[in-house]
Amino acid sequence: MKYLFVHDHVLIESKKHFYSTGGLSNKILRRYLFNNDDQMIVYTRYKKMNDKNLCKHLIQVDDKRIICRPSLFYHSPKDLYKVFKIKKEEIGKLVEECDFFIIRIPSFLGYFVYDIARRKNKKYVLEVVACPYDSFYNHGEIIGKLVAPFMSLKMKMVCKNAKNIVYVSNEFLQKRYPTKGEWISCSNVNLENIYEDNLQKRINKIKKFNNREVIKIGLIGSLNVSFKGHYEAIRMVQLLKQNGYKIEMHFLGSGKKDKWLKYIEKCDVLKNIVFDGTLPNGEPVLKWLDEMDIYIIPSLQEGLPRSLIEAMSRACPSVGMKTGGIPELIDKKFICSKKNYHELYQKVRMLIEDKNEMLNQANRNFKTSKKYLKKNLDERREKFFNTIIKSR
Repeated sequence: MKYLFVHDHVLIESKKHFYSTGGLSNKILRRYLFNNDDQMIVYTRYKKMNDKNLCKHLIQVDDKRIICRPSLFYHSPKDLYKVFKIKKEEIGKLVEECDFFIIRIPSFLGYFVYDIARRKNKKYVLEVVACPYDSFYNHGEIIGKLVAPFMSLKMKMVCKNAKNIVYVSNEFLQKRYPTKGEWISCSNVNLENIYEDNLQKRINKIKKFNNREVIKIGLIGSLNVSFKGHYEAIRMVQLLKQNGYKIEMHFLGSGKKDKWLKYIEKCDVLKNIVFDGTLPNGEPVLKWLDEMDIYIIPSLQEGLPRSLIEAMSRACPSVGMKTGGIPELIDKKFICSKKNYHELYQKVRMLIEDKNEMLNQANRNFKTSKKYLKKNLDERREKFFNTIIKSR
C-alpha cells in the first residue's frame, strides 16, 4: 500500500533530508504504516536551510519508507494561487501514484488533493485537527479576521461531504464541523508509555513545594504565532510578580523571541521569562515538563492539544482557556475565559496557594491521560483505516 500524507506543515530541507520542528515527526507518520511493505509520500510546504546547528535540534522525517516530496512554500493567497497553478499537474500525478490518502485539515494543499481524490473515487481519510475559524481570527492580522468565516465555511462543506473522518477531539470539532460520513475520535498524541512512577515523582515534588520559593510555570507553543497565549501568560506573570511571587515562566517552542521582548520589558518581567528554545519530541519534552510546577495552555486556538495531554501524563497541575478540546481534558475549575489573563492569574494562584488542590489535580490529570496511550489510539485508528481499505 502506498499512502499520500498531505498537510500545510512546513518541513526544513537540508542536505537532501527533511526535518520537522516536532509537529510532524517520523514516529507520528509511521503509525499509518500498518504493514511492513507499506510506503508513504509526504506532501507539504518546505523551506531550504543550511544551518547545521539548527538541524541538530530538529527531527528527521524521511527514511526508506517515508519519502518527502514537498511543494513550494506559500504564505499569502497570492502565493497559494501560484503554487496551485504550477503544481496542479504534480498533484494529479501524486494522486494517480498513491492508493490511499491521509489528508490533514485545515490545509490548502489538503483541500486540493481532497477534491481530486474524490473526483477519481480514491480512498481517503480526513484528519480534522483544528478549527480554521479560530486559527485565522486569532492570527493577529486584520486579513485573518476577514477570511476566518470563509475558511470555516470551506471546512464545514468539506467535512459534511467527506466519507471518512478522524477527529482529534472528543466533542469540539465534531460539533463545529459535523459529517454525514463515518468517523471516529482519535487524538494524534504519541504517548508510548505512562508509568505510575511519574505520578509518585509529581506527588513528592508537590509535597516539597514552597510557594515562597521560585515557582516554575511552563507553556509550549511556537513564538511566531499570536494564538498560543504568550501575551496572556506574560500579563499573568506580571500580576503574580506584583503580588510577591517568585515566578519563572518557561516558554518552549520554535520561533523568534524578539517580537515578545519589548512587551516583556514593558511589563517589567524580563527576569521572570525564560526562553528554552526547542527540544526533540518525546523524552526530552517530558523531562522538561517534569521540571515545571504548573503547566498553562492559554491558547486562542486548539484541536485537542498534545502538549497538554503530555503534561497530564506527567501529573502536572494544569490551567487552560475555554478553547477547542481543552475543556474535554482538564478540570472545569481550572478553565478560563479566552484572553482573560486576570482569570488565568486567579486560577494559577489557586494552585500555588493550595497544595492539596495541586495534589488533586495531579492525580486527576494523570488518570485522564491514560485514555491517550499510543497503543490504544493506534488500535482504534488501524481498525478504522482497515475497514476503509477493505471496503469496495
